[in-house]
Amino acid sequence: MQTSCATTRGGTASEYPNGLSGQRSLLEARIIWVADVYAAMTSDRPHRRALSYEVSVSELIRGSGPQFDATAVEAFLALDSAKSHLAVSARESLHAQV
Repeated sequence: MQTSCATTRGGTASEYPNGLSGQRSLLEARIIWVADVYAAMTSDRPHRRALSYEVSVSELIRGSGPQFDATAVEAFLALDSAKSHLAVSARESLHAQV
């Protein structure tokens, strides 16, 4: 519950609910906030098409610090990179079995 509560509010990296701020806030909540923003950027919206992976990652990096917690952006990008690496490995394994 605390993680979901901490992600319900946007704002700058220094503003969190329940008086939490900076390193005292939950890292998980900060990563979820970055993931939510990434999902919004890479999804079609009524007013615009989805942004590309490259543009979305560039926006996260550009906002790292002033808009998003830099540690959370790093963690999200590391998770995204690991997921991509696993997908490539799985695809290569499938092709090797054929």
